[in-house]
Amino acid sequence: MRVPVPFDPKSGYPAGPSLVYVCLACDGEIPSMPSHDEACRCRCGNVAVDVDAGRASIRDHAAFRIERESAD
Repeated sequence: MRVPVPFDPKSGYPAGPSLVYVCLACDGEIPSMPSHDEACRCRCGNVAVDVDAGRASIRDHAAFRIERESAD
């Protein structure tokens, strides 16, 4: 089960092994810390992670959510 993670885009996007970036526009899911061989962009391009720079890029924050794997 996943739970939403609150964040402030002005302060950056939290990242970690248990966090997933979710695009609500295309239902794409991207690990917040993808490996170099994983897809780093959702299908519609709203959510992307630059692996080399360690940055996330979000076009539409209204169609974006961060989720954490819950222990339950």
